[in-house]
Amino acid sequence: MVGVETLAMALTCLFCWGRGEKPDRIAAAMFAIVWIAFEVATNAAEWITGARRQQLILTVIFDVGPALGFLYLSIRHNNLWFGAAAITQGVQFALDALDHATAEPLGTPMPVLLISGINVLNLVMMGAMIGSTCSAIARRRGVAAHPGMNSLRQTVA
Repeated sequence: MVGVETLAMALTCLFCWGRGEKPDRIAAAMFAIVWIAFEVATNAAEWITGARRQQLILTVIFDVGPALGFLYLSIRHNNLWFGAAAITQGVQFALDALDHATAEPLGTPMPVLLISGINVLNLVMMGAMIGSTCSAIARRRGVAAHPGMNSLRQTVA
């Protein structure tokens, strides 16, 4: 699943970067940088400590950081898709915290369910990023098709 999820993340970030507006590009860059940094930090911590389970501080940093970033983008750019991504990241943090709190051995049913839930939430978050980019594309097409409506939208907003 890691290979498929990593490929999905890379394609999502490339799509959002290439086709999205400024907030979509910021989200794609943030998501990619956090994902790569998390993988590097987790592998380094595993190599140093020998523990297969992620360190709690890494989980906090790499779950709360993107949640705050998505929340900022949601508020700053009035984008509900990023609000959904922030909420999803918060739920993912809760599942990670539950995984650390139970501390059951890997391979038992509880950690398997939690990790599966976290993976699904990652896909939901990527879906929210794609939704935001598709929304930006639709807005651009609508403005291009009806140029007079652009001034009307600016006066209403």
